[in-house]
Amino acid sequence: GFSWPLIINTSAEMGVIYTINLFLGRLSNAELAIAAFGVTHGLVSLLMGPMRNLTQTAQTLVGQREDVRVLLVFTGQLIAIFALLAIALFQTPLRDEILRGGMGLTPELAAYCEPAMAISFVMAAFWSSTALFRGLLAKARTTKSLAASGILRIGVAAAAGSLSITYPELNGALLGGSAWILSYAIETTISGWRLRRLGWYANVS
Repeated sequence: GFSWPLIINTSAEMGVIYTINLFLGRLSNAELAIAAFGVTHGLVSLLMGPMRNLTQTAQTLVGQREDVRVLLVFTGQLIAIFALLAIALFQTPLRDEILRGGMGLTPELAAYCEPAMAISFVMAAFWSSTALFRGLLAKARTTKSLAASGILRIGVAAAAGSLSITYPELNGALLGGSAWILSYAIETTISGWRLRRLGWYANVS
């Protein structure tokens, strides 16, 4: 009962990406869209990935209610740092150095990625909050909501990605990036609601 919801939630991580790619394949320029989203997903995952450690941090260090407050403040600091870093990297001339210089992308592919990279800073808030909330829920030994949020993440990604059917000319990188961000937003919302119901801290032995 504790582990299966975590398994479902973890499986949903790649399920979201797979679902997004399915719908990007419906765009008029599907190959470019899928390639650009792959670049976006890789770069954002590299930048935001360190915040996954908040899950282990919460499970290890939370022993009383005050610890939760400290971690919430620390998470807020991380959000600010990583959001500013994303803005500096992808909304300044550094973007061209990364996409065209460092990665060697063609001008067409680099230009197609730019709108998605410009909104990547938003992911800092949802990625870090999701990681922290997962750790707090696991520490409280209540994980069923993580299974529900994992399934809903795929549903939200599918709903957002379905715009490709109605609007086949959409920028695939931007559509995929937005669907990805929204999938994290729904998990953050559900986990935050569950933690509020618990009073943000459950005393477990």
